[in-house]
Amino acid sequence: GQQIVNLTSASSKSNKNETQQYQSLFQPSSSLDYRIPPNDTLHQSLRIWMINQRSNYNRLPQTLEEKNDQSSSSASSIPSTMTPQRQHALEEIHFPWSGRFRNRMEEVQYKMDKRRKKERQKAKKRRMERKEREENERVEQLLISPLVSSVSSTSGGTSGGGGGGDGRE
Repeated sequence: GQQIVNLTSASSKSNKNETQQYQSLFQPSSSLDYRIPPNDTLHQSLRIWMINQRSNYNRLPQTLEEKNDQSSSSASSIPSTMTPQRQHALEEIHFPWSGRFRNRMEEVQYKMDKRRKKERQKAKKRRMERKEREENERVEQLLISPLVSSVSSTSGGTSGGGGGGDGRE
């Protein structure tokens, strides 16, 4: 009985190693390319299936909300057949939701870069607005300052010594 247990545990350890090796071989990588050219007739049915998956994903309620936030396009009247399980499975293999990218990694990177660029532009605009506001305040201060100094210099010039006074000595 003892010998069988040892064989079983050794067998399960080797199965775990084989499973890990198998999983590491089939882990999606950033080098995957999910694009299929329109003129590839051999894989046309796969290409159509991928287009259908993307269409169904884009009809999901949360996806429509994101798109409506970005533009004023009307919501699709065709319901989505995308299940959460299928969406998760496709995302696990880095399936891109846009046909523009080789894989999901490129798509996510593009979206992150685009978001960062937009944030930098907003920050730059805020800095420019702040700089312009400060400059306008300085200009106002300069416009007010000469009037105050010219009023004080005019009154100071008449009462100061130098012969141009009011005639009293």
